[in-house]
Amino acid sequence: MLKAHIIASGSKGNATVVETDAGALLIDCGITKKALTAGLQDVGCPLSKISHVLITHEHTDHVKGFGVNMRYFAKTLGAENLPTLVTFQGTYEASRELQDPKVPLHHIFPAPEETIACSSFHVTLLPSSHDAASPANILVEVDEGGARDSLALITDTGFVTEPVMRCCRNAGILALEANHDPRMLKEGPYPYPVKQRIASKDGHLSNQQATDAARALCGLRTRAIAAMHVSENNNTYDMAFDAVAQGAQESLGSPMVYHAYQHMTTSIL
Repeated sequence: MLKAHIIASGSKGNATVVETDAGALLIDCGITKKALTAGLQDVGCPLSKISHVLITHEHTDHVKGFGVNMRYFAKTLGAENLPTLVTFQGTYEASRELQDPKVPLHHIFPAPEETIACSSFHVTLLPSSHDAASPANILVEVDEGGARDSLALITDTGFVTEPVMRCCRNAGILALEANHDPRMLKEGPYPYPVKQRIASKDGHLSNQQATDAARALCGLRTRAIAAMHVSENNNTYDMAFDAVAQGAQESLGSPMVYHAYQHMTTSIL
């Protein structure tokens, strides 16, 4: 079975660890070395277990800790044991942080919807709709001894794209964005162009969109859903939780519902 450890989720930094007994992946690296190592220690996942780092897109809150953390990996484990970077080529080319971590990294640039092997995991990068070079949502699948499980991470997208909807329906764990409440965004302190960006098709999912997505994506195999990337200014954790819970309740499945926080780890076992 997959475990998901959401170490940080929000506009100040993002990092999620996907783990089985056989290995682990890190999705996004937008937090400090201190925060990442503390999170890994909290959930009992050793650094050496992480074989690949998957990056969804080049925005600061997803990559700003990449270089310093990779240098810490090299110092702790040796350069020969560094994880492999997996991202779309457009994301790599748009990010100086990814291009120059100052350690020798291997990298893989999958094509959209191509499934690749990452240690014992099968990983598919799916195009999302966000104001970035080549943004991705991610599906991680495992098959251990005939037991299949999967995690779909669907954040930083203005709507759920057709490939994501097609490939991620009925995932075992759904990590689904519920970024903002439209009323709070409209009445909040952000400049008007920023409000327009967040609410656009290249922005972030609202609570209402999260409800609709949860309803469509949760299936009989979906055992858990987490409200992700919640805005600290334009939403509340409880409103985001209620949004995904409503969609889950109206779906074919009956998953447990979780909060994902900016400064506190959430583990889904």
